Amino acid sequence: MPAKLNVEMKRDTIYKCYPEEIEIRPELNGRHEKPDVEWLIADILKQGQLEPVEIWSDGGTPVLSYGFSRWRAISEINKRKLTPKKMYIECRFKARCNEQMAFIRNISENRMRNPTSPIDDAYNIQRLFDYTMEEGDVAKIYFPLAATEEELKKALKWVRETVNLIKLTPEAQRAMQDGRLGETAAQAIAKLSSAQQKEALRGKEGKITAADIKANAPKSNRGRKLAEKPIDSELRRRITAVIESADWEEYDEKISSFIEVDAALLAKLKNYIEEK
Repeated sequence: MPAKLNVEMKRDTIYKCYPEEIEIRPELNGRHEKPDVEWLIADILKQGQLEPVEIWSDGGTPVLSYGFSRWRAISEINKRKLTPKKMYIECRFKARCNEQMAFIRNISENRMRNPTSPIDDAYNIQRLFDYTMEEGDVAKIYFPLAATEEELKKALKWVRETVNLIKLTPEAQRAMQDGRLGETAAQAIAKLSSAQQKEALRGKEGKITAADIKANAPKSNRGRKLAEKPIDSELRRRITAVIESADWEEYDEKISSFIEVDAALLAKLKNYIEEK
């Protein structure tokens, strides 16, 4: 259970806590799938914790900003009793921090140490938007070195295309995770409806390219003016009159007289429907 901080925490000071004394907010992790930490467990057992995690205080409770994999690895070491004594986790305290700032710092740390997947990036960008951040601010988080107009334009384009990946169906997301669906192809399929995405992936094995997606995408009529067929005004009038005046309960009794009187109308109607 997370503990209350009993001492006045100072900025960038290294503290030692047991993992269970730190509050974990999974939504700040920035990952949909937890990475494997077995290699990290082995590394910590051999060399110790080389880099501290970061914590911030929420009303006196230490909350993890970043270092989720290190926290998981040391928690697992203690759970399996892989060391003679229970291990502490080394933490660096970040003063004047809140949930939004912690999430942004975790994004930056992940990009430097253990990059997230495009799907993770998509949901993380959406979360930043939920914090009411603008596209330009989000682009600066992911591309802090972008300075020229061209670089900023590319950064904005990446943000817009990446966040669109949250529209992928679970099947398309799995195809990405399996490596069958590349990022460019994923961006193409994300523009389709859920039903169209499923159809585009149906029966596909192996690598799926953007060309495959575009080849199977429904053709759009946007921008093309369809030629309108002239409609016989008398035909329209008679069809409307029949529909409005017909007593459908007595339709069987009237059908023979209707055909005799208006056989020409039926012929026109038949041809009109077939042409459409």
